[in-house]
Amino acid sequence: MAEPPQNHVRDIVTPEAVLLDLTTAGVGTRTMAALIDIVVRMVATFLLAVAGNVLQDVTGPFPAWAGVSFLIVIGFVVTYGYGVLFEAFMGGRTPGKAAMGIRVVTTSGGPIGFREAAIRGALGVVEIMLTAGLVAFVAVFATERDQRIGDLVAGTLVVRERSAAKVPAARTFVPPLAAQEYASGLDVTLLTGEDYLLARSYFDRAHSLQPEARSALAGQVASRMVHRLGTIPPVGMPPDIFLLCVVAAYQRRYAPR
Repeated sequence: MAEPPQNHVRDIVTPEAVLLDLTTAGVGTRTMAALIDIVVRMVATFLLAVAGNVLQDVTGPFPAWAGVSFLIVIGFVVTYGYGVLFEAFMGGRTPGKAAMGIRVVTTSGGPIGFREAAIRGALGVVEIMLTAGLVAFVAVFATERDQRIGDLVAGTLVVRERSAAKVPAARTFVPPLAAQEYASGLDVTLLTGEDYLLARSYFDRAHSLQPEARSALAGQVASRMVHRLGTIPPVGMPPDIFLLCVVAAYQRRYAPR
């Protein structure tokens, strides 16, 4: 059965003022990722059990309490810790999610942390493991952004990586003639590569925005550049022209020669 069309989430603006256009992962893709993770869990359980047997051969039989504790630890790691640790420290991906090209992000489009992963994992035990995925299945179908209950509580989305915005193509930025002298005098040494990509991302997306949204986004990004550079653009210079001067100056300074 074909997977229903995924939702496009077009109204996310990150704390860094970057407008995102994400595609959420639907039930079919998430189910395949979950099945892959189940296989990985089974392999991990088998390897841990083998390791326990080998250890007993070396040290002698475990006391009953130690054997029970070992089983509890294995159960906890495989049932709960697996997803939490992978998602928290591997960019929102488990092996299954990575194989299917999806990842977990916050509803603001940023990377998740241990808190979000722990909440998703705890509710996932109920939604997925104790109900054979039925609760999660219904929730994903019923919510606008394809979120299960764990996502709603943790403030997360599962999105497709391979449908995200493409890497910016090579492009040279040239400010208008009247602003070129100002651009040539800008000291951009205080900017990081991330700052440049933030300013650059505005121009990569500006053409797809409504005039009001484009103006607001230019103002937000320009404000950050002003703060970073510690300089104020000339009176009357529009924010988008100021940003054009910034990216042009950065390219001129750091472009390969």
